[in-house]
Order: sequence, then structure tokens, then C-alpha cells
Amino acid sequence: MASSRAATLSLPILWLDRMSQVAHATEEEGVTSLQAATDRGLNGVFKVRAELSVQGNLHLPENALVSKKLAARVPISSSATFEYVEQPMVLSNQTAGLFAGVARRYKTAAATTTIHQTEYEVKLRSTLNEVAAIRDGTRHIVFSEQGPLSREELDLLKLPVPSSEIDTFLPANLQDLEVSSTYTLHQDALAQAFQLGEITNSEVEGTIRSVSDELIQIELRGDLTGRSELAKTDLELVGKLNFDRVNQSCNWLAIGIREQREISAAEPGFDLAATLKIQKFPVGQTFDEKPQISKTGGEIAASKLLLEQRSEHLDFQIQTDRSWYMISDVPGISTMRKIENDQVIAQCDFRKPPRLPDDKQYSIEAFQAEIVQKLGEQLRDLSEVQISSLETTDLLRVVAEGAAEGIPIRWVFLHFSDSSGRRLIATFTMEAGLGDIFADSDVKIAKSLRFTEVQTKNSEAFVGQNE
Repeated sequence: MASSRAATLSLPILWLDRMSQVAHATEEEGVTSLQAATDRGLNGVFKVRAELSVQGNLHLPENALVSKKLAARVPISSSATFEYVEQPMVLSNQTAGLFAGVARRYKTAAATTTIHQTEYEVKLRSTLNEVAAIRDGTRHIVFSEQGPLSREELDLLKLPVPSSEIDTFLPANLQDLEVSSTYTLHQDALAQAFQLGEITNSEVEGTIRSVSDELIQIELRGDLTGRSELAKTDLELVGKLNFDRVNQSCNWLAIGIREQREISAAEPGFDLAATLKIQKFPVGQTFDEKPQISKTGGEIAASKLLLEQRSEHLDFQIQTDRSWYMISDVPGISTMRKIENDQVIAQCDFRKPPRLPDDKQYSIEAFQAEIVQKLGEQLRDLSEVQISSLETTDLLRVVAEGAAEGIPIRWVFLHFSDSSGRRLIATFTMEAGLGDIFADSDVKIAKSLRFTEVQTKNSEAFVGQNE
């Protein structure tokens, strides 16, 4: 059954960005900032309105960790609305206007999604309404300067075609083409428009339908095969595009997209039909405050790319990098996976044992005994044992080495508790050879963990339980 996590699949194309280098970035005392391109005399400040509607099916696997074979199709429908001001951005220490992305200030960003007769709503929090979308190759790195987005908010903000990229559908010799002229869209342009990492095959054409002194109207039609960061995808599209000759930019796009996406290790596959409408209105003023985007070592600071992830059933929240996905959140257990290039690096299972009585504490010796009992003959030794106090919780940490079915395995067990007796146990499991990629992920997650207001009375004892 699809969990509420699947509600984020309200958009037909979900590109999940990771921190990477912005082309041509230079440093100034270790920090580079991005400012509004209007400082450089560049035009392009728009008020944008967008609508997206989606219908189709999610493709759910039996167990994506073991097999991506389709097990069930679950109907999904969604409608989303967006309203924001968008302005281009450049690197502030460049002497020329190098386009690096856009800054957006959202008035509205909301979606209502129905999955198998259950309705979910996602809205961008008003406290995170100032968002940057920075170009990195063919993709955008999307984040808020005001704090970490949730995975649901991140997915919500990624339209199938970003409003800042609709001009990529234009040919270089647009002004020379006459009515009924056709042109073929290059794969690089399509990858930029649809935010795909790779396009392996495409047959997409544009046709000039009308030309006036003020407007050129274009029809788009065709299909393409490519790959998102996570899976292979096939798209069929038909659309209409208006180019404003006065302002020298596209001001309207209406496009229908049919997409079939394969199941990945992180998310279900799907077959969806989407309709996207974008209107852009030139405006004469920029933001009151210029966006300042800190960069370190040629990369956007990792702290700006953190995601806030919350368990509704175990009553906690954490901040993670974007390689961590909440796979399941049900009463008794929440499961996350660290996934890079569609490879599972590690899995983390969270469980909530009963509260401790006021007069008792859970000792490191008891925790070790539970782990030894849990792992049984799989255990070779306990290589690390630590006790520490974090900002809001006390932490017990035990690292175990062993093997499962002949494969060397590393486990990291974390036990969280607070002064009220609330507890949480996290078990990280990975192949021993992936330890370098995993690095200190558990430590970073542990430092960010906060207990949230109790929403459920479900709890599950740790003793004798097995993942």
C-alpha cells in the first residue's frame, strides 16, 4: 500500500538534486555569493503563474531493495498551483553577467494529491518562500536560503519544465523562420528543459504556427527517452509556446506530457499524464533584498541542501543530505535508505521502544546485550561503544561487525533518550565495503534528531525484534 510518502509523487517528473559544482564558479576569500542579474543590467524579472494536473498510476515493487519487479499499480491524481516572482541570478564576483539560476519568492505553492482514494496536501511553508534554483549542468539545485526544505516541499517545487527554462524550446534562428517552418530540438535543449541527466533518443519538433509583430506562436510535438538521476524514463509531449517579440522571451507554455518511469531503488515507477500551464508577466522591480547564496570550495554549502525529514508515526524529525529517502513510515517502524546512482548504500530502521520509568535509565551494557542477542551468530565483534550527550537527547552508539549469508556487514546502533523517558532506536545496516561512502552519516543524523509532539501511541520493543 502506498504510504503518505508517496503523496510527493504529485508531479510527473521528480528530479532529486544533490550538491554539485556550479559551472564557472570562482571563490573570493572562500565564499562566493550570487546576486540578482538586474544588478548587471540584465532583464528577466517575471511574475509567474503555473498550474499542473496529473493522472495515472504509481508502480509499486514488492521490495525495491531485492527486486524492482512490478507488484501493484495504484491510481494517483493531483492538482497543483504556483504563483511567484522570479528573477535571474549571476555570480557576484564575475565581471560579466553569467547566468547561474533564478531566485523565486513564492506567494503560493500547493498541491492536493489523491492516492488510492486517500487525499494528501502539500504546501510550501511561508517561512521558506524564498527559493533559489541554481543550474548544475542540465539540472537545477533547488533550496531555500531560509532553512531546510522537506522532501515533499522539494518535490513540489520541481515542475516538469521549470518556468526559467521554457525558452530552451526555441531555435537559435527563430527570427528567420516563417509560418509552417519546422525545426528539430537538440537533445541538450530537451535535457535542459525537462531536467534530465541524459537523453538517449529523441524526436521532438517545433513548428511555427503564426508570426506577428508582437508574438510568435509555436507548436511542440514528439517523444524522447532519457534518464533522470534515478531511473530510465520515456516521454511523449505535445504543447504550444508563445514568444513575446517585444520582451524577447517566452511568456506562455501549455504542454501535455505522458511519462513512463521505471521503478528505482528510491521511488516507485509510474505511468502518468500531466498538463502543465505556465504564464510569465514582466515586472519592473526586483526583490527588496538581493539573494545571497554562500558557496564554499566551488560547491553550494552543504548546510543549505539539507532536507528536513519527519516520521508521523514515531514522532521525530531529522535533517539529512539529499541521498537519504524515507521509504516507509508506518506504525512501529520508519525505514530510510541512503541511495546514490540508484545503488543502496545503507538502510536505517527506526523503532520506538516503550518509555522508561522515571526511576530507570537504559545503560550501555543493556544496549550491548540487546545487540548481541539480536545479531546472534551474525555478530563477529562490537568494534565501537560510545556514550554522549547531544543538545536535546542522550545517545548510546554501538558499531558491530559481522556477516549475513556470507557477506561482510557493518551495523551502527543508536539509542536516543530524553529527560521525559522518550526513546528511539536507529539501526543502520550496510555492506562493510560501503563504509567509506557511508562515512559519518549516522553521526550527522544523530546530531540533528529531535523528538516531536506525540501523534501516536504506537510503540515497539527493541528486545528480540529483527529487521
